[in-house]
This record gives sequence, structure tokens and C-alpha cells, in this order.
Amino acid sequence: MTNNSIHGKYNDMSEKIAPNLIIDGDPIQPVGAVDYLKNKYIPNSETAAEHGFRNERLIRKLGSLTTGDLVLLPPEISGIQATIDDQHIRSHSLNRVPGLERGRQHSRAEVAFGQLHMAQPEAGTITELVAVKYVHPITASREFLAAKAVNERFGEHKTYTPLGFIRAKDTPRGAQRVGVLTRYEHNVNTLDNYLWNPNTPAETRRAMYQVAGRAMAELHNHGFIHGDAQAKNFALDSRGAIRHLDTETYTDIRYSHDATIDRLGDVSNMFDRETLTLAPSLADIDAFVDGYLQTQAAGPSTHDNLDQLDIEDTIALARGDDIADFI
Repeated sequence: MTNNSIHGKYNDMSEKIAPNLIIDGDPIQPVGAVDYLKNKYIPNSETAAEHGFRNERLIRKLGSLTTGDLVLLPPEISGIQATIDDQHIRSHSLNRVPGLERGRQHSRAEVAFGQLHMAQPEAGTITELVAVKYVHPITASREFLAAKAVNERFGEHKTYTPLGFIRAKDTPRGAQRVGVLTRYEHNVNTLDNYLWNPNTPAETRRAMYQVAGRAMAELHNHGFIHGDAQAKNFALDSRGAIRHLDTETYTDIRYSHDATIDRLGDVSNMFDRETLTLAPSLADIDAFVDGYLQTQAAGPSTHDNLDQLDIEDTIALARGDDIADFI
């Protein structure tokens, strides 16, 4: 099956949006002061991994922002070369763009999609299509630092590109919320678009379950445990490459109490019947297991790898099946 055939049904109409078009729409969040996040708030990725991607200095910084404050990540991370000038604050905006949520089935209720517009009197206008996910500062810290570590350890672009953070108005209960801004990408489809759609052909479903197995195995190969490894948290990009999402739940296997149990926990999350809209068939499960085993890197000993029976037993328990009938 070609990547084109997989993606053809879900082509994103947002490709028609001109990159420099300034969108006039409902504001996602009024933008006040704009600044760059200083590098002192961004620890070394290995240090961050050792501490569970929780960094108190970054958390305090994000928690100290006032409503509407936007802090961009350094240009070497975000790619945004902005001119920070308070005289032009009123020209900054973050507005919704209808239709950008296509390809991200589960995120539609949790993530706002739109355009960041910043007036640049000397360098020209900056416009970026973005996704904005509102979370607690602790979660925002974990999501950014884990994504940074993933991209560095893989040596390639595996997550959405982080752009910065914006402080949202506190909820009625007083909970702090920070919007994590990431760059929007066309034609990135989360696997739930295929696996939770009753109209998806059986062949495509099996192919996507194999992708899910490959995605989970490559994550484990690089030393990460997902912690919320559902179909909605893995994706295929426009080139058919695997992408990893919702990194705020990630941990480093090297600092895990029992890496085997935790990796099987990821398998259990993928097949937890409480989170699946459609139950997978036995052929779907076989495809997942094959994808995982084919991608799993050989460890120093067989004890370090997951074997087929352990994976199948874990899936059977997650589904509530009788293991004897399942295998």
C-alpha cells in the first residue's frame, strides 16, 4: 500500500491557506507581551530525562507569566526570528483557523488550531499556523522537554516543532493553564483517524496497526516509555513517516523501575478496550505484534526484549479476553 493511498482520503483543505495570509477570526487567546524564553530555563536533555522531564526553574517561569504573555522559544529551537517591540503588541494576535483540526480526530476538543501573527516593523510580518494545547505549567514543561529529548535522541524530527508558550486566563477553579504552541503541519494524520473509523478498509486498518507496533517499538528502542500509548498519540506525516505525540507522559527507560513492565504497559494502553472506539480484529492484533517484533532492536540479552507471548498476553488482558481462546 502506498503512502498516497493511505493519505488520499484525508487530504487537508488547509493547504489552500496562503502562508502569509493574516486570518481574522475568533481569538484563541489575546496576546499581550511577547518575549523570548532564555536558555537558562531549558536544561540539557539528558539531565531533563533523569528528572522525569520536570524542571522546577521552567515550571516557575511559566507559572509566573501573566494572562496573555507569550514567550517564544529561542530561534534555534522554534525557527522564529522575531523583533520584540512593545510598541507593536496590539498587532500581535492568535486567531482560530477553521478546518485545521482535520487529520487530528481526538484533538479537536482538546487543542485549538489557528494562526499566530506578529507585526515586524523592520523584518516584515511573521505568520505561523499553530496548534495550542492548554495544560498546567508542570505538564507544559514535561511536554516540551520530552519532545526536545526525543528529537535529539532520534536525530531527526519526530514530534511537532515547539514554538513557545502563552499564559491563559486561569480557570474558574483557579488552575493555572499554559498554552503550548507547536507548528502546524499539513497532512499529519493521527492513527485514530484510521483505527476508530468504521469505514476504514480492513487492509488499511491492518497496515495502521502495524504502524502502531513499529512506532511503539522504535520509541522503546530509543529509551522512551510513552505512558499513554493510544492510537491518538501516534501519527503519520505527509511523507508516511511516524510521528510521536503527547510527550508529557514520557519517561526514560534508564530511570524506570522495571522497563519490561513499563513497556508492556504501553502495549496495554494501546489495546485498552475503554479507550478504543472499535475493537481490533485478531488480524489487526497480529499486524501490531508483527510490527513491534520486526522493529524491536536486539538488546544485550533476550531478557531485554519483549517476546511474542508476553505481548499477546498483555493485549488479551487489556481486551478482557480469555487468553487461552485468544492465542
